[in-house]
Amino acid sequence: DTNLMEHTVMMMEQEREKIRLLNDALKRIYDGTFGICEICGDNIQPARLDAIPYVSNCFDCTVRMEDKKRKQRR
Repeated sequence: DTNLMEHTVMMMEQEREKIRLLNDALKRIYDGTFGICEICGDNIQPARLDAIPYVSNCFDCTVRMEDKKRKQRR
């Protein structure tokens, strides 16, 4: 079934992306930058890191980036 194959491929791609993000987080742990926003340099909120351990940007910067992307699509 084509739909099942497409769904499986999509799930595999999502898992690969999550592994890449986790590896990036491990690199940040090793280089001492884990928990620091890559955009503004402030500390990422602990609750955000608890929810998404591989996140690399604080909530405010993420919202600003998403708003900017939305405006560009219009």
